Amino acid sequence: MFEGKTGIIWTLDKICEWNCDFCCVDAYGVKKDRDSISITSNNFNYQEPISGNTEDIYQQGQDILVRHGLSLSLEDKLKILENLKGSNIEIGFSGGDFLLNRENLEVVKNASKLFGKENIGITATGVGMRIGHIEEYLEYIGQLDFTFDNTNDNDENHQQSGYNDSNLNSFKKIVKTCHSEKVITQALVPISNTNKNPDTITTLYSTLKQTSVDQVYLMRTFPVGRGLNSQLEPLGPDDYRSVIEKYYELEKEISGPKVGLMCALKYLFPEKWNDPCTFLRSSIDITSTGDLIADAFAYGLKGEPLLQDIVFGNLKENHFNELITRQQIQDLAKRVHENKGHCKIIAYTNNKSAGIDGFFSKTDPLYNKK
Repeated sequence: MFEGKTGIIWTLDKICEWNCDFCCVDAYGVKKDRDSISITSNNFNYQEPISGNTEDIYQQGQDILVRHGLSLSLEDKLKILENLKGSNIEIGFSGGDFLLNRENLEVVKNASKLFGKENIGITATGVGMRIGHIEEYLEYIGQLDFTFDNTNDNDENHQQSGYNDSNLNSFKKIVKTCHSEKVITQALVPISNTNKNPDTITTLYSTLKQTSVDQVYLMRTFPVGRGLNSQLEPLGPDDYRSVIEKYYELEKEISGPKVGLMCALKYLFPEKWNDPCTFLRSSIDITSTGDLIADAFAYGLKGEPLLQDIVFGNLKENHFNELITRQQIQDLAKRVHENKGHCKIIAYTNNKSAGIDGFFSKTDPLYNKK
């Protein structure tokens, strides 16, 4: 089933400073509201008086989520690491912004000891880098990712105003340390109508070159999580190709960050990538409550798995190697070639009525004419 090393995206915590309309996991926005702490999301809205240190609202927010069964305790997270032991994996810790929860440093440290620094990556926002003291993590990780998809930070189609600037400014402060610690740095760039213009691409890429980012990772904008409510017009294959080709052209012309593509874009170039989808072949996801699910983008409007058929068990109670050998996941893995090249998640979102068969239908609009 899995081919070589398995890449695990672990949504370690969903607390976040931001409340973006396109959040894939419906993160829990934590804010101070006078003398109270407020948590907002599609799934959970809650308020209670601030207790203890008023400066650490994120820890209180995390405690609230654990209390309501919406997040894992530190003990639970360390138990999951035990149940990953002995597996041929690499882990990308993500959120929300898990750096806002200070106890997660212990999780990353332990993961680094178990699997090696080179097999650990994290994705963070600028706020998390600053408040969560990102510099304390760098000796334990091999890669740091952050989103930077527009130099015009007044564009609120995807993130809140200030999001991109905050990410880049926080990164600038630690880029030299990243290089000295041999941490690969990568800017995540979801492609959309707001950043497809050649001039925008040139400005964005040049900015990342000036900031000494190592890699740029071009992504599709996924209609999952809160994005299921998006009214934005999706890009077509010609749009995506022209954007990607412009990035490749700039990489060659000005020797900037190395350009990479997520698997959901690679089949636009079938002569180079014949069947690039990693779904149940080389990647899988752990949710913020410890469930093992099929994909890091397989989330619904309220941050729940898109379908129960792609939930394979909980890693608090089961070892990873036991879960991936269950018949349920083996049967699904045998079907991945049925819609070769198509993104399984986007195929499903365009064919939900088919249930589990939707993941394997030829309904990804980028490729359904092939």
